[in-house]
Amino acid sequence: MKIKLLYLCLGIILFPWPILAQNTENVRLNVRVVNGLDGSEITNPEIRMTYVLTGNEIPLKTEKKNSFYNVRKGAQIKLEVSSFQFYTEVSTHNTDNLYDDDVLEIKLNPRPAGSAIISIIDAKTKAPVAATLQISFEGTQNAQNTSAQKTELEIYFEKSGRYTFNVTAPEYESKEIKVDLKLRTNKTVEKPIIIDLNKLLLAQKLVLKNKNNKELIEDNFTVEILNISDKSKTSIWNKTKKEFEFSTGDTYNVTIEKNGFKTLYTQIKPSGKPMELLLEPKNLRPFLVEILEAGSTTKVNTQIKAVSPSGKEELIASNTRFQPKEMGHYSFSFSKEGYGSYESKIESQFSDDDKPQTINFEIRGDTEIKIVVLDSLSKQPIENAGFRVFKENQNEIRGTRERNAFSFKKPPLENASFEISAPNYTPKTGKINAADVSFNTVTVFLTKRIVENFKEYEYSFIDAHNKEIVKKTQVLILDENKQAVETLLNSTKGTYLTYKINPEKKYTLQVKADGYKDFHSEVLPGVRDVSFELVPNNLHETVVSIYDDYTKEMLIINSLLIKSKNSVDVLFSERNREYVSQLKRNESYTISFRQDGYPEYFNIFSVPENNKIDIFIRKQTYPLALIIKNELTDEQKNQAKATITYISGKVISNSFDKAKKAFRLESDPEEVLQVEIEIPGFRAYKASNNRKQLAMYEIDVNLLPIPKVKEVVTVETPKVEEVTKIAEPVKTTEPEPKVKEPKKEELIVKKDVPMEAKKGRRFPLDGVNFEQSKTSMLYGSELKLKELLTFLQKNPNVKIEVIGHTDKVGDERQNQ
Repeated sequence: MKIKLLYLCLGIILFPWPILAQNTENVRLNVRVVNGLDGSEITNPEIRMTYVLTGNEIPLKTEKKNSFYNVRKGAQIKLEVSSFQFYTEVSTHNTDNLYDDDVLEIKLNPRPAGSAIISIIDAKTKAPVAATLQISFEGTQNAQNTSAQKTELEIYFEKSGRYTFNVTAPEYESKEIKVDLKLRTNKTVEKPIIIDLNKLLLAQKLVLKNKNNKELIEDNFTVEILNISDKSKTSIWNKTKKEFEFSTGDTYNVTIEKNGFKTLYTQIKPSGKPMELLLEPKNLRPFLVEILEAGSTTKVNTQIKAVSPSGKEELIASNTRFQPKEMGHYSFSFSKEGYGSYESKIESQFSDDDKPQTINFEIRGDTEIKIVVLDSLSKQPIENAGFRVFKENQNEIRGTRERNAFSFKKPPLENASFEISAPNYTPKTGKINAADVSFNTVTVFLTKRIVENFKEYEYSFIDAHNKEIVKKTQVLILDENKQAVETLLNSTKGTYLTYKINPEKKYTLQVKADGYKDFHSEVLPGVRDVSFELVPNNLHETVVSIYDDYTKEMLIINSLLIKSKNSVDVLFSERNREYVSQLKRNESYTISFRQDGYPEYFNIFSVPENNKIDIFIRKQTYPLALIIKNELTDEQKNQAKATITYISGKVISNSFDKAKKAFRLESDPEEVLQVEIEIPGFRAYKASNNRKQLAMYEIDVNLLPIPKVKEVVTVETPKVEEVTKIAEPVKTTEPEPKVKEPKKEELIVKKDVPMEAKKGRRFPLDGVNFEQSKTSMLYGSELKLKELLTFLQKNPNVKIEVIGHTDKVGDERQNQ
């Protein structure tokens, strides 16, 4: 304690000496600028020192390599200190209590490493929007709000990267954007980030009704909507849902048009609730049906049948007005003895006046027609011909049979049809059009029938895809005159038999069958039994791709076979290393092939919805190279040795490539490898390897060299007896103890350094590995961990730090 007091007294005596040497008018000051967080000194700050009273700046002076500010004693000074990435600090100081070489320490608070200005606006009006901004980055989130008073947000960040901004605001659609933010530099020019929001659209349903009867109008109308706020014509009217989308608070002009109704013009302010609009119907224009005799103005009175578009019938008088009640085509028809039958159709129309639509009928009396029959070659009359004549309604017309003619009467504006036959002549049918009759006579030529030599043929039809017989078909055989040939169906066999085929003529075959494309073909008689292939409708282009299951590489297969369920080979083609075929949905196929190095493949497939079949096949083993990244001498290469086994204990043969410094082997990727490598001069390498998750052909191996340790000599130090202190010691001279020379057998040479508890030492945990993208360890990792456990048990006071890393394989998020 006396020594300490004496030290303090000396300090008091020596301290005033520099004060006596101080200049009483000026004082020399230094400024030190430090980081307010950690106290570290800030280099090259900007310092401005001025007098508070006058504002004059005090310059920095330098004498004999010493820099200082020369300030009047007693004056008040102001300091403005700034530095990049720090907030500017302003402070005032009185110099009454300051002395030469005093240091003014200024603390600056660090600014964030980066900042950004966010502005949220309406996408149309560009006005600020009160919104909530959610900022996400690397798992952290922060929310801030804008308001009428606070239209911009200033955010700060400490790390460059991609930040996610989620913006929500009432009556607006939420929005998410991703922005790359970078840390501030001396050249950074901060530009505001503008996020524009679109107003939230709501659905407005319009219910249209007939104003007179309140019936619902559901279709065949058009809607045009104009937003008065921005004068933009909307194009989002949903015809199915009878609604459109609108922005809250906006007013819209609505125009609705429907045939038979007056156009509706109205202005609405949508609320989201269904809105009823009434359409006022127009009046239908009346009909006036007039019947006149041909070539005169004489009106003929009769009853007319009127049929509405919906099928309602009623009788009306001719030459009178008729008021339609439905929109659409009305049919007016009548018949009058001696004049025939007449019919006309006309569509009802809407009109604002009462002027009628006029339908005029000009009628004539019955016309007498004569049909004359002649031989087509000799042009001579055929006297024994038979006649049948029919009206348009298929009622037979009676007439007078003459030598080679037939006379009958028919209405003047109606058509008729006939059937004429004669022995040894081909029958003939035809129509008699009112406009085609020349001088009321129709001449018909008949052709003599040629005796033909018919033969028997049988036709069958098979599925072009699976070669099965298609039994349910509709078959039509036409001759050169487009006349149908008689056929007989064998329902058991599904074939068609005909006895009416002339081998010297050509025929056309038309086939229809459910599930198949219509078939048309020219039949050339030849063999008796003829088969035709029908193409199914439900064939889909299907792509078969074959990959190596380990490397994911696409394989080209030369022996590929695709067979249907009936073991019929299916045709396919190669396109862009894939195999394309036409296959049926919901039907099974077998796919088989052989490929060098792979097991024989055989499997059954059904065509999926996407028409894509992917096949993966794997070899038993794949090559692997363990590449030593260390430099090796020739001697080390010669003695390099590796023991590689599966977990089951099976040993995998390997060879060492001296040129590539690599152990080469073949292994099954499904098996975990246990690897032990021994090379002189390096620590033994032990590791587990899993090739299952990724196609891996090379693995880099870094060996740890055995450190060279100098010989350590242990010297036995003799014990020195302690000297007991006596209150009044007697001065005696004791001989110094002699140091015993170490013996040769006491020299210990340490050739290897074991794991020892020494600060800063590092020890690699070779062989401690995890499964791909999982937290579970590979087999064999526990062996190295047991060594670490033994070390910690022997040294309970030791604190360790375990450092690990992931590779770039697998899911990046799981790796993190």
